[in-house]
Amino acid sequence: MDIAGKVFIVTGGASGLGEGTARMLVANGAKVVIADMQADKGEAIVSELTKELGEGVAAFVKCDVSQEADGQAVVAKAVSMGKLMGLVNCAGIAPAEKNRGQKRRAQPGRVQQNHHRQPDRQLQHDSPGGRRHVQERGRSHR
Repeated sequence: MDIAGKVFIVTGGASGLGEGTARMLVANGAKVVIADMQADKGEAIVSELTKELGEGVAAFVKCDVSQEADGQAVVAKAVSMGKLMGLVNCAGIAPAEKNRGQKRRAQPGRVQQNHHRQPDRQLQHDSPGGRRHVQERGRSHR
């Protein structure tokens, strides 16, 4: 698949797997919108990518993925950059502890609580063609 010039949203793109994903997409010619709560880190990554590859390859939008208005702002930014082709969801909260050799135990946190508030609706937007796209439990519906 040729991703050159296509736009992708990466939630949690300011660190960890999300940052790596955003950098990989841009390195392969895509444009990315980094959606994350960590504004300083997200803006620094966009600045770095812009210096390396030029204007318009990356943008940052501060986003709490549990808030629909934040998601709408992210989609609006992505659509303004070109054809939105995908979303990679790397947003989450994990404890900073080693689990190696230990029993894993559930630790209820903000992500789990928000998941239960709106389990079926993660992201929705109106496409330019007038179709409504809703991401439901890993499947995209129109």
